[in-house]
Amino acid sequence: MDKINYKSRIISSEQAREHIKDGYFALDPHCHTSYSYDVPDAVQTNPENVIKVQKNIGLRPLVSDHDTLNGYNYLKRKGYSKIIPAVELTFRPKIARKVNFNGPMHTLHINIFGLNNNDLVSLKDIAHRGDLDELVRYLKHNDLDWMYNHPFWHEKHEHLNWRVIPGLAKNYFDIIELNGTFSRSMNDIALRMAQNLNKGVIASSDSHTGKPGIGYVIAEGKNFKEFWENVKNKKMYVMRRDMGTLDIVREGSLMISQAVNAKIRPINEKKFTPSTDFKPFNTLMRSLTSGSLKNKLIIKKVIQMVIQSINYTAGPILIWKFYVSKDDKNAEYIRRRIALLTHKTNLSKLNHKKYSTKIRKDNTIL
Repeated sequence: MDKINYKSRIISSEQAREHIKDGYFALDPHCHTSYSYDVPDAVQTNPENVIKVQKNIGLRPLVSDHDTLNGYNYLKRKGYSKIIPAVELTFRPKIARKVNFNGPMHTLHINIFGLNNNDLVSLKDIAHRGDLDELVRYLKHNDLDWMYNHPFWHEKHEHLNWRVIPGLAKNYFDIIELNGTFSRSMNDIALRMAQNLNKGVIASSDSHTGKPGIGYVIAEGKNFKEFWENVKNKKMYVMRRDMGTLDIVREGSLMISQAVNAKIRPINEKKFTPSTDFKPFNTLMRSLTSGSLKNKLIIKKVIQMVIQSINYTAGPILIWKFYVSKDDKNAEYIRRRIALLTHKTNLSKLNHKKYSTKIRKDNTIL
């Protein structure tokens, strides 16, 4: 199939709304509820509120929590139908036979659609073994769909093995995500990689604050399967949104408010574990929701006023430094390193020298 110019597939929110009015299938495939470990149990993050917001925008209802179907199960118990089941599976490959790599592989997040509770048990078992080839075999055998979430993300304690990302995308995924919590620089690399590999592209919100629909994908289809097949075949439109300074300020404000107003006894009986890059903020949020401050209502309100005022004053500058500019620097580093390796590979070809299979297969595609 001929490659297409993906920029022509990226549309504005106004164009997206017109497509939805025309009956297109629209989906934010990656959004979390209070059943994810890093989302506080607040009114806005309850699964019922998340799908209500989706429906108001014109999106099909879907929740995609970390390694659990409990949010989806909750909705089913409440009598909601036609919810698309999805899970963001945490997977650190120990085996990936189609990619040559040295050193440890960083953790991947893989969105999986259409699964049931028994599938999830099996998938977690495969994730424990870390065999990516086994995972893909299981998904294909059970007619499950999946995508590569935020390809240039890694756990905070890990080193990003960026050399293997193109090879992973090429050999194990049909669809690459543009993530609404990443900067334009990082999403541009993912978009270019998808275009050069002739892969499908989606956009998502990756919402952790009950605000789905920041990014989503539109395609024809009477049901999810038809829709997803069109996305894989690049017959889609993407309503993309990248994270900027004001977006981070708004997200920070929502996180603060939801942590302060979270239920003292969460219905899902889990402890909120914030996962921002700012450790003092994580510690404070954890204390407000499940620690020593969770029952101190007056103190919580005072803390909320103080940190909200910081968030709307000096906060934007600091947040930009810690988040978006960090993404921009990482993106530029990755671009330079891959360009350097590609140059060395081409030089080796001219000199008729043996060169690394890993570099040839995994890095020359960018």
